[in-house]
Amino acid sequence: MVESLMPPQPQRGRRRKTSPRSVMDAIFYLLQSGCQWALLPHDCPPKCTVHNYFKRFCRDGTWRRTHDALYRRTRQLEGREDQPSFAIIDSQSM
Repeated sequence: MVESLMPPQPQRGRRRKTSPRSVMDAIFYLLQSGCQWALLPHDCPPKCTVHNYFKRFCRDGTWRRTHDALYRRTRQLEGREDQPSFAIIDSQSM
């Protein structure tokens, strides 16, 4: 599902050595565990590679599209509509 949202291989420059899937797995691991970049497991790509991809994904909108697609899919699996119909805002936290 996420593969279709990844940016294509650039036409110029070197071919990718790191698979986008392993980069996304490392990013999801970081977000789930809350660990530091330096503490990525050794079976993940190098931390500088994962961090550079994460920055690029944030800049070009890939991360937003991925989040939105996964959010909609999760709501569908729970039997809800794709988008929430209302929101509650607590004035104390404003």
